[in-house]
Amino acid sequence: MNCPACQAPLTATEAAPGLFVDVCATGCRGLWFDHFELQRLDERHEHPDSPVLKLSSEEAKAGTAASGARRVCPRCDEVALFSHFFSVKRKIQIESCPQCGGHWLDPGELQLIREEFQSTEAREEAALAEIEASLGPHRQAQEARQAGLPKRRPLLLGLVSWIVAQGG
Repeated sequence: MNCPACQAPLTATEAAPGLFVDVCATGCRGLWFDHFELQRLDERHEHPDSPVLKLSSEEAKAGTAASGARRVCPRCDEVALFSHFFSVKRKIQIESCPQCGGHWLDPGELQLIREEFQSTEAREEAALAEIEASLGPHRQAQEARQAGLPKRRPLLLGLVSWIVAQGG
């Protein structure tokens, strides 16, 4: 497998017991996490002595691919990675594969992710708060509109009532 950023070979490195992450050790120092691997290292209390943390915090080497260049999944041939924010704080952008679910992190991004929230629960609470903040004004406007409208009966019941009233 080759690095999606600089095309150097990726090396499988044991990041935690039983967890092997693919590292661009001879190139840009980026990290490839297969599906569900990132969740095992994304909080600061998880495996604080992992050698992957030291590797990815080292300064990126010169000659890496320009940011914004099209990156292809190292696992899936010809599948372009898509860029997105890691969390609702919208501070850290990572690349992910829509086919295999893997994630590419540029050097230093894993440390930023680990510092962003204390726990998965804190990350989920922040996401719910962001959703509530986004929907709040819309929900309040909808409730205000509904409060000002007369209570409506179902259409069929209204039609039956009209027919009865007409003597039919």
